[in-house]
Amino acid sequence: MKNFEVGKTTGAIVLYKTKGEKKNKMYPVKFRIIHDRETMFISSKYDLKEETFTKLFYDNPQTKKPYSLTKEEKKTRSLIVASFDRLKDEIEAISLVQEYSHRELKKRLGKGKRNTISDAFDVMIAG
Repeated sequence: MKNFEVGKTTGAIVLYKTKGEKKNKMYPVKFRIIHDRETMFISSKYDLKEETFTKLFYDNPQTKKPYSLTKEEKKTRSLIVASFDRLKDEIEAISLVQEYSHRELKKRLGKGKRNTISDAFDVMIAG
């Protein structure tokens, strides 16, 4: 399982089964962020079957090693992990300048990285 801890904030990639499976027999994959006992879920934009999620993010209980993945499964896993790592980077950036809050994370995710003049300038140059 992929997770992180930044100060009093923890994050994990989870299969969100609270509302039941979708019509396509899949569940949404979400990023769970917990800070001061308050939980926030952020969509990864991916839906997976429970077996696939287990195969991507857990070790095989019999061999104690990661499951063998197809090329497509490896790609899906790397895309989900990359999004999760970007989320962790945002949380770390918030923690460097102020105390982390879910509100600040939502604000940053809504605005992208245009929080400072230099960030906006970097985006304009790169674009």
